[in-house]
Amino acid sequence: MPLLGLVGCAGSEVGKWVASEGGIDSDAAREIRVKRVLPLVAASCQGRNLSITVLANDNPAAFSFRNGRLFVTRGLVDLLSEQELVAALDHEVGHLLSDGQVRPIAGLKGCEEKGCVDGESAADLVGRKLLQRQGESPAVMVQMLQKVRTASKLPAACGASLDRRIELLKSITDVAAN
Repeated sequence: MPLLGLVGCAGSEVGKWVASEGGIDSDAAREIRVKRVLPLVAASCQGRNLSITVLANDNPAAFSFRNGRLFVTRGLVDLLSEQELVAALDHEVGHLLSDGQVRPIAGLKGCEEKGCVDGESAADLVGRKLLQRQGESPAVMVQMLQKVRTASKLPAACGASLDRRIELLKSITDVAAN
């Protein structure tokens, strides 16, 4: 499964996938934490109700399904600050906005910046824009990805891809700051 990526399964497949990811986490504090940030993230979308579920998995990851279901692992929830958790969810919403599964708020488009080469980078860039619209620093997306990178045991190719995404976001943030 992709780290912080889109999983495009039909509804009947979701239950099997959730079980394969460790099932649903039963910690009420984690559930309260993610449900507290969901309205901020959901305000960026029209035409699709978003829901969020915490998975009983220690690997820091997040996933979005085309039906508007977002999933985060307990490993991700425990690793990130509230702002960084919003960034992770904004990234997931970025997938849904980029592939047309939800309608964006006015003026928000997918990948426009030069250097955007794949779906993950596109979702990062949309998530970065969402953070700005929410009054957060776009640098929070970089912070979140760096934490995930440090905490994850990734295959070399995945780690290199995540490093490239971080560098792309840093370069855009640096240009915007000057």
